Amino acid sequence: MRYSPKTLDIRDLKAPQNLHPSAPMADVSFFNNNAPRPNIRQRGPPTFNAGARLMPTHAGPVYGNNSNPNIIQPSRIGNSNPGPSTIPNNINPVEVQEKQREIFIKLVKERIEYKDKDELWVEISQLGGKPYYFHAFTKQSVWNKPEGENIVIIDQHEFKKIGEEAGRRLSELSKQNSPTINGYSGGKISQPNNIIYGGTNNLPPVKPSNNTHLDPCLFWKEYFDKNTNRAYYYNIKTTETTWIKPPELVEKELEEKRRQEEERRLEFERKKTNRAVKTLPVKGTQWTVVWTGNGKVFFHNPSTRQSLWERPPELFHREDVDQMINNESLINNKISNGESSNNENKDIKDNVKECLVVDEQITEEPATKKKKINNTNGINTIVPAKLLDDPSVQKEIEAQKTREQLPFEERARIFKEMMLEKNVSAASIWEKELAKIVNDERYLLLNKDERKAEYDKYVKERLEIERIERKKKHKEAVEQFETLLEEAKLTHKSLYPTFAAKYSKDERFKKIEKTREREEIFNNWVKSIANQEKEEKKKLKQDAKSSFIELLKEHKSLTKNSKWSVFKKSIDTDSRYFNTYLSSDIREELFKDYIKTLSSYSQSDAEEEDARLDRLKEKSSSQKALEERKKIVEKEKNEMAKDMKHSAGALARDNAKRLWKTILVEKIKKYDISWHDAKKILRDDERTKDLLIPPVGMIERKLEKCFREWKDEATNKLLNNFKELLRETKIITYRSKRLAEENEQHLLDILSILEKDNRYLILNDIPMKREKIFMEYIEKLDKHGPPPPPTSSENESSKK
Repeated sequence: MRYSPKTLDIRDLKAPQNLHPSAPMADVSFFNNNAPRPNIRQRGPPTFNAGARLMPTHAGPVYGNNSNPNIIQPSRIGNSNPGPSTIPNNINPVEVQEKQREIFIKLVKERIEYKDKDELWVEISQLGGKPYYFHAFTKQSVWNKPEGENIVIIDQHEFKKIGEEAGRRLSELSKQNSPTINGYSGGKISQPNNIIYGGTNNLPPVKPSNNTHLDPCLFWKEYFDKNTNRAYYYNIKTTETTWIKPPELVEKELEEKRRQEEERRLEFERKKTNRAVKTLPVKGTQWTVVWTGNGKVFFHNPSTRQSLWERPPELFHREDVDQMINNESLINNKISNGESSNNENKDIKDNVKECLVVDEQITEEPATKKKKINNTNGINTIVPAKLLDDPSVQKEIEAQKTREQLPFEERARIFKEMMLEKNVSAASIWEKELAKIVNDERYLLLNKDERKAEYDKYVKERLEIERIERKKKHKEAVEQFETLLEEAKLTHKSLYPTFAAKYSKDERFKKIEKTREREEIFNNWVKSIANQEKEEKKKLKQDAKSSFIELLKEHKSLTKNSKWSVFKKSIDTDSRYFNTYLSSDIREELFKDYIKTLSSYSQSDAEEEDARLDRLKEKSSSQKALEERKKIVEKEKNEMAKDMKHSAGALARDNAKRLWKTILVEKIKKYDISWHDAKKILRDDERTKDLLIPPVGMIERKLEKCFREWKDEATNKLLNNFKELLRETKIITYRSKRLAEENEQHLLDILSILEKDNRYLILNDIPMKREKIFMEYIEKLDKHGPPPPPTSSENESSKK
């Protein structure tokens, strides 16, 4: 809920704490239309009231006694108690001041080009603020730099040095036994209050007179004994030592306590008088004018809880505020001077309040009507006529007439259009956005409560519109960014840093402002690609399994006792067997699962056996011949089984070697690996374990021999492919060796071409052999020299 000035409790208000307690009340002349207005937000006073303090303490002498209330009196600047003086009592202080002025002017003429007709100005620099200029003799301060033929400007440090030198010279004159100043001599010494020296502590030390008595407390020193943990006291004058605190120190402590209590009492009284005793709200604003107990004025905003000594910008050029401050100041002065009784003061203040309140009743009265208030002192005050001349009041009256003519919906629509036109922000607050629209004529189409209500409604609508626009804009940015991702042709191995480095200058990339959001969208996109590839791979793998099972079903000769090692030879030419999505383990597993569903005999074997039995039945007449035939068949069968067993052993060994080479191709990826390291990789494969079990019976030594033969064969094949690559590379000529020795760049060019071919990259595991072959090749070309021209070969062939 907004804090209304009408419910303000003046007992809870405190004046701003950024001003000295002795500072004057607000100066109305600062805001007078007829007076020059420097920027009041700058630090440093361009114009001063009587009793005001100068922002920086000026060093150097200040002269003259000007009665102008806006001129600082010398007694308030610099050191008000400079210490012991050496000016005789019977000398006129004005003449002493003239002597001081004479010494100062003489020093100025010595150090700078200064004439009697010139005006001496001092440039005062503020820390982090705008400099201003101070007249050395009239004490006038201005913001703008003085200009003219007779203007002399010096720096404040130079001004301070000249003032200190003037003080020293005056002190030297006073040290003489019989000083004479303008005809006066002798006498007791005193110091005029209005003489200012070059600084606070710049006076030379003065030897005290014989009758000077020092404070006895100065001779006592306090020490601490570590052995007894007690304090003792020593007198440096009488060399006396005691455990008991001397009465002089006790009296000094009591005096210090009394002084501190008095300071606390005065501080309490100052704070008590500094509290707010009266408030008056300013019509049409959130500000309230507050008077403190000591007669000072400050401005308070209950909504923001802000207090200012200076008038806020919203109250500039407000005659009602000027009248409010002036009238209340007059009343406070009369009360303080006792010029009227309590009842009279109460009546005057009530009349002033009535004069300053501008409400809806004013608009209902005729413009020519005047209201008189009879004060107890017999003074008649005419109020509304003066207020009706106020431009702000006249605008309010005209706006009231307009509000009566237009319906509320039309006025609300115009007010909303004004806020849209002035670009009123929905993310700010009403008080901050008020400055954009307060000077517009359409601002007064609604009263205060209606304006605030329409603003709140406008804020809700704008926030919703801006939210929808931001959401739509963000959606478009995401769609364009996804289009960029699609054009980049990413894979599941793509990385965000690589993508960002390549497309960071693309506008679609920049539209997503947050790096984290871009990276999240990128990761989700790559993840979706990986999932899609995974699903496709899974589907292709399932199709490959189905095709392989169809292949098995086509072979009717398979039985429950069929062997995979024998059967795969009959299908090794079929494309369904060599599918890349089926490994040898998966093919064998599918085969074993399939034959489990079959019987012990195939369909062809069963048909043949039935036919044989039928034939035997037909030959029942020759039983004896049948028995003999059975014996012969049995014998032949045994011999055949023996031959088959011998052949099966040889076949198994051949299959084992072929299987071993297949395992090596699948598992071994580096050709420089040793048998010791390769054995660690191969021992985990189930097929390797099968090779060591009878009937194959390959011992480890045979496996190692077969591994070395395969390794040499594969390495030689890769090296031959690399030699073929060297012959195909046109950049390698008989001059390559010499060019490589002269410039390494030629060698780098050759390598950049070779690195693009897989026949070069596959030899990364054996770089020494690859380099050896490369060097032998370019040396061979260098040795043979350039190839013979085609004409010479033709001539030689014709001679033959």
